[in-house]
Amino acid sequence: ANTATVWHGGRLLVMEEGHRPFEVDPVTLESIGSWDFRGKLHTAMTAHPKIDPDTGEMVFFAYMATGPFAADVMVHKVNAEGILTGSIHVPTPYSSMVHDFVITENYIVIPVMPITGSLERAMEGGPPFAWEPDKGVHLGILPRHGGTSEDIRWVEMDICFAFHFMNAYDNDGVIQVDACQFEQAPLFPTPSGESTGKTQPFLTRWTIDMNDADPWASFERIDEYESEFPQCDPRFVGKPYRHGWYASCDGQLKSPLAENENFYNVVGHYDHENGAKDRFSCGQAMTSEAIFVPRSAAAAEGEGYLMSVVTSFETRTSSLYI
Repeated sequence: ANTATVWHGGRLLVMEEGHRPFEVDPVTLESIGSWDFRGKLHTAMTAHPKIDPDTGEMVFFAYMATGPFAADVMVHKVNAEGILTGSIHVPTPYSSMVHDFVITENYIVIPVMPITGSLERAMEGGPPFAWEPDKGVHLGILPRHGGTSEDIRWVEMDICFAFHFMNAYDNDGVIQVDACQFEQAPLFPTPSGESTGKTQPFLTRWTIDMNDADPWASFERIDEYESEFPQCDPRFVGKPYRHGWYASCDGQLKSPLAENENFYNVVGHYDHENGAKDRFSCGQAMTSEAIFVPRSAAAAEGEGYLMSVVTSFETRTSSLYI
């Protein structure tokens, strides 16, 4: 469970996406054990659940939900008290690795992007997961309230890839999604085992008009700096928002990998109201994602602290930067 943590329903859960979450003691950090929501969770759990700031409902999903390389996802909802209240099985256009997703007030958006899974390919000695752009990008748009698998609409877009999303919201049926978008997937090979080459993520806004009879997702890059691991003020998840943060690079800390030459050593801020940027370099040190902590429950959006674990290449030690 090495990817993310969430505090919800009085439990501290640590997660990755291939298994159920693990519960840990919030004081001692000792492992309590695998958590299955009182026997109701029969799939894995994404590392990036979303919590509605108004209702406390947590939404999450599992890909390949009914078995290895299955072409489906299972969407789960957990109320503020930590009780799993519903699960929705959604068949997908093909078997895909789905790392992250977004919610808005009225929609759940499941991005099926062509990092495909294939048992047959793996059994023949090929990569179990591979980049197959010919399969296209398909966004599953599920109504948040009362929606079933029959209600999902699949919206296509030009080929791209995103591991992580900053936030999303909807207004009069138009969905806005902010993603750290690549032209093609990094880190994963083609079906023949070749590298997909150098690719960099940039903050990009997707627009989906659900009022159209046949909607299409368009996108536009909104920031010129390479960025990943985006965050927003958690009190504005699924809502119109102004402030976002991400990990970035200043080009002064180099990786030995030609395909991914820069280590992320910058914490960046993006202002969605006026497009202003603010950047803090950690120098010869690599930063984790910056988690936002409000100064108080009543503080204005973005008024608070950023917390990052920063690892120095000079001292070989890590520090908590606030």
